[in-house]
Amino acid sequence: MGQRIVSFVMSGGVGSRLWPLSREDNPKQFHDFSGDGSMLAKTLRRLAARPEGATPIFLIASERHAERVHADLAGVDLSGGGPLFEPAGRNTAAAVALASLRTLSEFGDALVLVVPSDHEISTARQLWQSIEAGAAAASAGRLVVFGIRPTQPETGYGYIEVGAGRNGVFDVSRGLYQPKTATADLMTMPPSGLRRI
Repeated sequence: MGQRIVSFVMSGGVGSRLWPLSREDNPKQFHDFSGDGSMLAKTLRRLAARPEGATPIFLIASERHAERVHADLAGVDLSGGGPLFEPAGRNTAAAVALASLRTLSEFGDALVLVVPSDHEISTARQLWQSIEAGAAAASAGRLVVFGIRPTQPETGYGYIEVGAGRNGVFDVSRGLYQPKTATADLMTMPPSGLRRI
């Protein structure tokens, strides 16, 4: 049986990326773009679909979205987790700190997985294969980040340059956040050791 992984879903943001559809009171994670639930609901279902191993699921969200969050949580087994509401958003670092402190207080030295609420991932099985592949490195005290190989240059995302790898887990040589177009062009050219984050 797999080791416990305490999962935290960050459901914040100011609703600016898909404006005017997305607004501060209705950011993109609450939208249903594919007809099978909001991005948030699908993220929660993917985490709950772990094949084996304890996976308490927590959701970090703004108090202003509490009603909508409770609607998206309905019917999802959070395995002992639940919503954590912030009175004011404080971005990713504060959410990760909250996740770490909550895990230490309730679960001791368990692994912590922090994910955004608005990713589109087609299969829970492949997601969990990737997470489990990184769990050994995380158990050894390393920070683990996940990325995909870029297929085109994009200045709105970050890039991870990878080094040596084994069993699908790579060392990180460096990270670049939202590079200029010329740099993104170079980073996307094969044989690139880069992953988009």
